[in-house]
Amino acid sequence: TERHPHLIAVTMSDFGSSGPHADYAGSDMIAVAAGGMLYRAGAPEKPPVTVPGSLGYDTLAVSAAVGVALAYWYRRRTRKGCTIDVSAQEAVANLADWGVPIYSTLGIYQHREGAGSYPIYRCKDGWIRMLIFSKRQWHAVLDWIGRPQELLDPLFEEYFGRYANRPLIDRYLSEFFAGWNMIEAATEAQRRGLAATPLLRPAEAIDNPHTRARSSFVPMEILPGVRPRVPAGFYTIDGERVGPRGRAPLAGEHQQLELRPALREPAQPTNAAGHQAKPPLADLFVVDLGTGVAGPEVGRLLADFGAEVVKVESKTAPDFVRTVIPGDINAPYTSSNRGKQSLGVNLKTERGAALARRLVAQADVLIENSAVGVLERLGLEIARLRADNPRLIVFSTRLLGSSGPWCKWIGYGPNAHAVSGLQYLWNYPEDAERPAGSTNIHPDHYVGRLGALAVLAALVRRERTGRGMHIDVAQFEVLQQLIGDVLAAETLVGGSARPAGNDSPLGYPWGVYPCAGDDEWCVINVATDEQWAALCRHIGRPEWAAVRGAAARRKRREEIDAAIAEWTGSQEPLEVMRVLQDAGVPAAAVEHPALQLADPHLKARGFFRTIEQPRLGSVCVEGPCFRAEGHEPTDDRPAPLLGQHTRSICRRRLGLSDGEIEELLAAGVLEETQVP
Repeated sequence: TERHPHLIAVTMSDFGSSGPHADYAGSDMIAVAAGGMLYRAGAPEKPPVTVPGSLGYDTLAVSAAVGVALAYWYRRRTRKGCTIDVSAQEAVANLADWGVPIYSTLGIYQHREGAGSYPIYRCKDGWIRMLIFSKRQWHAVLDWIGRPQELLDPLFEEYFGRYANRPLIDRYLSEFFAGWNMIEAATEAQRRGLAATPLLRPAEAIDNPHTRARSSFVPMEILPGVRPRVPAGFYTIDGERVGPRGRAPLAGEHQQLELRPALREPAQPTNAAGHQAKPPLADLFVVDLGTGVAGPEVGRLLADFGAEVVKVESKTAPDFVRTVIPGDINAPYTSSNRGKQSLGVNLKTERGAALARRLVAQADVLIENSAVGVLERLGLEIARLRADNPRLIVFSTRLLGSSGPWCKWIGYGPNAHAVSGLQYLWNYPEDAERPAGSTNIHPDHYVGRLGALAVLAALVRRERTGRGMHIDVAQFEVLQQLIGDVLAAETLVGGSARPAGNDSPLGYPWGVYPCAGDDEWCVINVATDEQWAALCRHIGRPEWAAVRGAAARRKRREEIDAAIAEWTGSQEPLEVMRVLQDAGVPAAAVEHPALQLADPHLKARGFFRTIEQPRLGSVCVEGPCFRAEGHEPTDDRPAPLLGQHTRSICRRRLGLSDGEIEELLAAGVLEETQVP
């Protein structure tokens, strides 16, 4: 980059290019463990079980892509490139469901509890996963199952009361769903406004009425004569699916390919120096109608790098993440909405919807993840908004997409696990017909990165064409893409897609082992005989180094796993990681929030940041998912209180007078919260 200052150079590694662990060996499983995604996945009586596929390295890749897209957008204004450093550990830590923010404010973190508060119930032909968060949903369940007297206790009206009495509730619901077919049960639950989906086996996840209607899988030759069905892609742009365009190349296949000249960029703007003094997205105006995680995370990432992001919500329809912990602000909301402004406006009123349309008419980007039909009922149809503002870029995301027979189904990340086939595979091999469950809300945070990437690409295209675009992402298809290799194999060999637990074809020993302390664990991944010999020396079995090859070692799995567990069980997880990594053996602590904050590598890299959040205090939040030279996130601004910026936005963006604002506040069209 010194010789070519326009160059954008990206480095991707397991732990980043600086810090005491920079030279440590890694793997996908190590990234998931060290990044805080593994510790609470699986059954409480068993070791944590890693997510199928390659989530760690896929997250590393998409985080790098966001960094490159941001740097490219900036370079088009300044002709200045940069270097980008991406750590798999830090990229995954951005997906870890606000574990550190919650721990930093409440002093607790969620432990492994199987399906936990996202329960799975057996049906006649499979399973159903149903999430009950609101009082309305609870009463819908009671009405459906006949309002049994034992469940009418007022304590059950609130989420935490139900959580504390899960065994009783689960007994009733298990008996109830045992008489249903899973898709019929999910269909009826959705009719009643409940977030329920069938938990599908891989073959069912590939071929069902919804995936057939959406053409979610397409045939593609991956090797000469080998033609599985593969995921068709998760982006739909202006109604057209964007996905795989061809197989991966064979080694040396394009050796003689003639390279095209690089695309010419606009001449350097006259105000390049002014651009360099501002954050990369300083001139971007974003309207955020998102709720929950997936939509708000897109806005948060754009706000991190200078965009003006206005979150639109009201007391009658607040972002539900505000309410998951009692009060009007909490750590999860702070993490996913920091750096934004809040406009309190009741969109269910005609004047409120009109104000929102006026605001969107000025916007560069609109973010929304409402259920199908909601915007239309509010008079905020996307086609209408784009007609008023042809340069508008819209990012939409929903559980099951915007088309297909199940598109109106509501749900959350764990529902996407169930319907995509992921949850069936995210399990222990011996428990294939007893889904273990996980309380991770993945893919919400991952979709946030996909959304930011798509918006940045759309900005570049708009600069060339003058036109905006509508980007739509189905979250269940994102998960199917992440396990696409497993699902593709299933289309070739039926029944081949089975839970693998922590095992891997890449080596052995390869798994999760207990450490000293309560529910403390480490990951050890041995890929070579040299690594095996080093491990043997540490566990006091140097003679076992003669057992060469993973296949030979697997034949002695019980004996080897017991010896490793005996050694790791007397040591703390970070110490196991240090000792084995120093010996050249890939290993990591299974980091929960307390360990993440104690991790010397994350400390040295300054990964976690502290925000002073009004009405809450200090909140420790995740740092950026990539490090771009000269593009540090803007100052650590807190999340807004609901309606905190209503007056200033109405004056500056909507041109309303103080008298008009007062009248709209009195009428309940506008809402505000005053910060002391």
